[in-house]
Amino acid sequence: MKTHSSNSPKPPSSDIVKPPPAAPRRRGKRKAGGQPGHSKHARTPFDPDRVDETRCDELSAKDAAGLVPLDDGEVFQPMELADRPVGVTEHRARKYLNRVTGQIVTAPWPAAVVQAGLVGPRWSALIGYQKSAGHMSDTTIRTFFKDVLGVPVSPGYLAKRVQTVSAAGSGATTFPPTAPTCGRPTSPSSFAWPV
Repeated sequence: MKTHSSNSPKPPSSDIVKPPPAAPRRRGKRKAGGQPGHSKHARTPFDPDRVDETRCDELSAKDAAGLVPLDDGEVFQPMELADRPVGVTEHRARKYLNRVTGQIVTAPWPAAVVQAGLVGPRWSALIGYQKSAGHMSDTTIRTFFKDVLGVPVSPGYLAKRVQTVSAAGSGATTFPPTAPTCGRPTSPSSFAWPV
């Protein structure tokens, strides 16, 4: 017979016993991954408009001797992060001289660019996703931008973007369309205006 506080001088606290250890899990004979007889799950190939670069792999002339090349082949589409995952668009407002008054007049920025601010709609959507679905703190988001995307973001600016995204989620704000392009500079210090 087991002793406890009712049939011995033991204190009542000694009546609390640990539950018996769980029985060890039986190891199955199956290995991790697809099981024999299981149908293969493969990613659906990307549409041609989603492919950034196409490379054709062919046999060497020696290995292809006596063979007729077909207009058919197999497709393999590996993915990789871009070397520069952040695209930067530089807007340049041309200055004009008023010959009569000598005053300098600067072309205004497009309204869509002013409304969007320093980051575009996709970047804003990423911030919204990181805050809502990812439950990321502002510090973690800033670290992600600095370490992964190579772009430092100030705490104040990030707070403003979070507010904008939150307002957009409630239907209060709409993001502007992408502004039209106007020319590409030949170097960072030169202007290239369309003629």
